[in-house]
Amino acid sequence: MNKITLILLTILLTSFTGMAKASEIEFKKWEEQNFNKLDTDNNGSLDATEMRGTTKKWMTKKGWNEEKQIKMTSNKFKKYDSNKDHKVSLKELVIGNRKQQAQKKKNKKKNKKK
Repeated sequence: MNKITLILLTILLTSFTGMAKASEIEFKKWEEQNFNKLDTDNNGSLDATEMRGTTKKWMTKKGWNEEKQIKMTSNKFKKYDSNKDHKVSLKELVIGNRKQQAQKKKNKKKNKKK
């Protein structure tokens, strides 16, 4: 086997291994518990109504009216529904929440620098 073939084979195998690891996600126990509480029909995914359970309390506390709450929740649902099947799985919810938290931290750091 020549060196170029060996290098290409190594790169190819390495990239597939990386892709497998990237698709795996570990859920924390509390993440699964929260998801299960929201999944009121116990079908393993959240619909738009169940997703509302993730936002209603804090949005009401902020004083947002019902119309604004529904619009914001709908946007959140669309954003989290990464495969566009009109359902949010545990994986999609966890990834969406983690991305949102990471963005908040990033914005906080940015604001501190100013």
